[in-house]
Amino acid sequence: MFYRIKEFGCKPTVRIYNHLLDALLGESENRYHMIDAVYENMNGEGLEPNVFTYNILLKALCKNGKLNAACKLLVGLCGNVAEAVAVCDRMEKDCFCPLNVTAYSTLVHGFAKAGDLQGASEVWNRMVNCEVQPHVVVYTPMVDVLCKNSMLDQAYRLIDNMVADGCPPNVVIFITFIKGLCHGGRVRWAMHVVDQMQRYGCLPDTRTYNELLDGLFSVNEFRKACELIRELEERKVELNLVTYNTFMYGFSSHGKEEWVLQVLGRMFVNGVKPDAITVNVIIYAYSKLGKVRTAIQFLERITAGKELCPDIIAHTSLLWGICNSLGIEEAIVYLNKMLNKGIFPNIATWDGLVRGFC
Repeated sequence: MFYRIKEFGCKPTVRIYNHLLDALLGESENRYHMIDAVYENMNGEGLEPNVFTYNILLKALCKNGKLNAACKLLVGLCGNVAEAVAVCDRMEKDCFCPLNVTAYSTLVHGFAKAGDLQGASEVWNRMVNCEVQPHVVVYTPMVDVLCKNSMLDQAYRLIDNMVADGCPPNVVIFITFIKGLCHGGRVRWAMHVVDQMQRYGCLPDTRTYNELLDGLFSVNEFRKACELIRELEERKVELNLVTYNTFMYGFSSHGKEEWVLQVLGRMFVNGVKPDAITVNVIIYAYSKLGKVRTAIQFLERITAGKELCPDIIAHTSLLWGICNSLGIEEAIVYLNKMLNKGIFPNIATWDGLVRGFC
């Protein structure tokens, strides 16, 4: 239809090309191989891309991890970050096609997703120097990449400066920062940030508490984790599947398998259905406790319901438990059942069997 426009006496415009690019690079299409052809057509019509064209292309390229291609789009030569920033500068000075906050946001997010602090910082600094007012969507990936590079103090200052910049932080920003703190072992600071959120008009949600729970377990703060769960239940905060999985995995990772089964019971009572992660944790817990036949029954019940398809991790944990409790012969019998069902062992599965033989 696009190529027949001229047959109706119409001439394509930049806006039409932008709509075409947006459709080709959208969630349901992703036809990157057609970008060059569309660009050649634009050039053939004597049309110059505008800021919306660049936004569409930058978003699509960065979303698929094509950061070099995103830089090439700006540089026109190669994917060097410094050159890309230099081109941004020239575009601003020449008023050819100044990047707006959406374009900067896309680039920052792309570099942050790749863990490239230098690239994200270069783009951020160029945005600020060009007096483009950042919004919360730009701040979030910048906080994320700072946290991933252990620059927690800088991430906190960035959040603290948001209010002064007329862009108050939201829940997503705080979740990102809390996750970074917990991964960095700064769980006490994370708990303090949760308490501070209301000062910024943000109420912690289930996702916030899930990150905090994960952090508490990572530093062996079992008592505080249990207190937090009780507090959430008293305040009628809805616990979701991630909360229960985090709770069970935390106990299981530190040898408290009996507690895992207690949490599972509470999960079922509250009407929360398990997923593959839940099954993996439960099978591991039963196996560690020597309750292998109960684990087999649990796995068979889950499989019979056809609501879940346990993965190789669950079967490997069960094989390990069978080896330790029932012997290698029983493990071989179960392995043959797996193979008959089309479930193929991985390296960890074979490793467990070899250990069983030894």
